[in-house]
Amino acid sequence: MTTATLDRRETLIRRVRDLPDSAVESMIEFIDDVTKTQRNAEYIAKIDKSIKDLEEGRGITMTFKEWEKKFCRY
Repeated sequence: MTTATLDRRETLIRRVRDLPDSAVESMIEFIDDVTKTQRNAEYIAKIDKSIKDLEEGRGITMTFKEWEKKFCRY
């Protein structure tokens, strides 16, 4: 989640705190749902880009042994 998104969320929550108590929790839940939806959309966009890159041949291939040698430090 970007810093701007977190800042907007905090600003909204500060404003919501001025509402009657009965509305505060509902509004905070709504803000959290919107924030989560945005975060999920950003993640799905990254996955879509990765799939497109792989389909267009822009990927790195290696055997498990090669991967293990490069990334495992045991």
